[in-house]
Amino acid sequence: MWLEWRRTFVAGAKTHQKRSLPLHERTPNFRIFQPATVWGTLQTADYAAATFRQVIDFLQIPDDTDEAVAMRMQRQQFLYKGDRRFSVILGEQALYTNYGGPEVMRGSSTGCWRSRPFPD
Repeated sequence: MWLEWRRTFVAGAKTHQKRSLPLHERTPNFRIFQPATVWGTLQTADYAAATFRQVIDFLQIPDDTDEAVAMRMQRQQFLYKGDRRFSVILGEQALYTNYGGPEVMRGSSTGCWRSRPFPD
């Protein structure tokens, strides 16, 4: 698995993020189970940067954190654009897995609840 992720990210994290944009654009129904971290599309920029830094350090790939975060933030437009449905289940561990320290985690947890209005 580690080798496969390393191949996927060989050109950096930005390329991997850019490849996911068309998939998000054409997907009408999202069903997400994310047990240990906040789902990428719901992440704040600070949280995303912290996760990318960890991936970049672990996989020893080119550091393109700023560009990768910008691509990930572009995915958030799909939360509000078009007629899409999101069913997202975050595991409790996502609230405890610390990326970037207490301030980043605090911002990320409140950002999740503000991302999209709850259905009536």
